[in-house]
Amino acid sequence: MFSESSALGQPVRVRPVTWPVITWHLISLALGLLAYGIYMADGANYPIAAIEFYTNAGWISAALLVLLIAVSLLLMYIQARRATRSQIEEVLAGATMHH
Repeated sequence: MFSESSALGQPVRVRPVTWPVITWHLISLALGLLAYGIYMADGANYPIAAIEFYTNAGWISAALLVLLIAVSLLLMYIQARRATRSQIEEVLAGATMHH
């Protein structure tokens, strides 16, 4: 009936990504970017050693942030596709039961 199955072979109904999950992903994105905004706005007032540290660590942290955002978007896309397939199969299974 469903293409997804549990470890026991039972069909699993995959649910779509909910709006609260999407909202929290956007909030985490904003909080991740907030640190860069604060540094850009006030970084000139930091001591030289701190500026050098943030400049060196900033590239690495920015790359990790972009990677985490990309992985998050990919996983939400995969979840949405699985949920769509699950819903289609549920409708088709219901349609074949009525015939």
